[in-house]
Amino acid sequence: MKFNQYLTENEYKPDVFYNVEHIRDKSKFLKDCISKAFRVKVDELDCKISFRRMPTKKSADDIIKMAKENEKAGHCFHVFIIRNYVFGKEPYIEAGVSTNKPLEKEYFIFIYIKLDKLDYFVKKYKLSRRN
Repeated sequence: MKFNQYLTENEYKPDVFYNVEHIRDKSKFLKDCISKAFRVKVDELDCKISFRRMPTKKSADDIIKMAKENEKAGHCFHVFIIRNYVFGKEPYIEAGVSTNKPLEKEYFIFIYIKLDKLDYFVKKYKLSRRN
């Protein structure tokens, strides 16, 4: 099936991003997301070697600790997104973090959560949609 045909036969819904900046304890938030996840993926990016993310030997806990330190310096990026448009898959929640420290290895956690957990996170963490 061609992409344009797919778009005409299926309703396109853009991804929905949520504000998480107001969450004070983002480490606790990430651990809560991990506890509800059906899949967790950890990667690293070392641009001295490659411009592609690669699997890492670091654990999610290691990366959460690094993110907490980097967050103090403003070098951390957290997300909570409803991924609506994924070929052949039901919509799901993607939460995660990037350590985003310039000129060093960057580490990522991708946390995949079933959409039926959305109300739990919206209520507990007072999440609101980004415009």
